[in-house]
Amino acid sequence: MRQITSPPKPSSAGRVAGGRPRSDQKTSRLSARADQSGTVQALQLLQRKADQTPLQLYTKTRADDGGWFIGDQAACHLHVEISKPHFKYGKDKGSRIDFGTNMNQPRLQRAYEELKANYRGLSGYADCIEYLEEMGCADAPVKTLIEYGLERGSYPPRLNRGEQFADESGTVYTH
Repeated sequence: MRQITSPPKPSSAGRVAGGRPRSDQKTSRLSARADQSGTVQALQLLQRKADQTPLQLYTKTRADDGGWFIGDQAACHLHVEISKPHFKYGKDKGSRIDFGTNMNQPRLQRAYEELKANYRGLSGYADCIEYLEEMGCADAPVKTLIEYGLERGSYPPRLNRGEQFADESGTVYTH
């Protein structure tokens, strides 16, 4: 019958009974040797590059005119890198929001808010939102009564397009 014993306790000299080096010392020696290898340096360089490169989480497909479609061409989509970049729902010209040749930030924001308000859950929606957020668009901040300079129990203030308001109960109103 084999007797099971607990592992020996390390001595003050940094070695366990029997003269073997402690495992943390062994690990530090191995990692010091590995740090000098070309493979580790190449991996570290790749990691630094990966940290600087944003992940593209949206679908981007080539358009016939040489530009790119973000989202679903038959539904919610952005048409970019062309002479007249825009947002549009399918072929509905009434839904079109032009960005201008310089990808005008207020127009991008308007498309973002329009998407959030009217196209949530439709095909291409998530890709368009992801692209617009990467371009700097964001939800409007929610204001409270105090920020509007109103007292408790006041009616919600008149809101501008895209503004949100939260009353004391936490109810959020959006224009």
